[in-house]
Amino acid sequence: SLTMLMPGRYKKSHTESLLKVASAEQVQLTGRIMELEGKRKDGVEFPMEISISSWSVDDKRYFSSVVRDNTERKRREESLKLRDKILLNMGEGVVLVRASDSTIVYVNPKFERMLGFCQDELLGKNISIVNAETEKSPEETAADIIEQLKHDGFWSGDIQNVRKNGESFWCSATVSA
Repeated sequence: SLTMLMPGRYKKSHTESLLKVASAEQVQLTGRIMELEGKRKDGVEFPMEISISSWSVDDKRYFSSVVRDNTERKRREESLKLRDKILLNMGEGVVLVRASDSTIVYVNPKFERMLGFCQDELLGKNISIVNAETEKSPEETAADIIEQLKHDGFWSGDIQNVRKNGESFWCSATVSA
């Protein structure tokens, strides 16, 4: 029974819910995925996911459930949330570019402020949109950096960028694959 997986504080409500489901008063539990706290054999609680199915045969109702331990998924979600907070709050401008086609896929708020663009104006665009015209075109500059990335796995140096208002400025940048 699923009751053995329930922490003590949930056992009463779990048992009541099962009785309602069995009497067809509360069938909305079936076909849904529910996230709950479970209890391991050693008493340690863990995040779990349960989906319940029901069917009838000869006027008898049957239930089955699939239970999944979500400990690792929750740990990965928390790690991603932390990384997101770090990127959002970094003092440096951060831009993530898909190497295969030089398309901007992420910019943090500092990068937006540095260049005067909002995220929507940058996402999906070629990184060359932020490169200033020098003796090379913005596209050539971006291509040179990407080529070195493919060869060495990183590029570091000073680059002339351009803000949305057309003002160019020098920026020290490190790019890694």
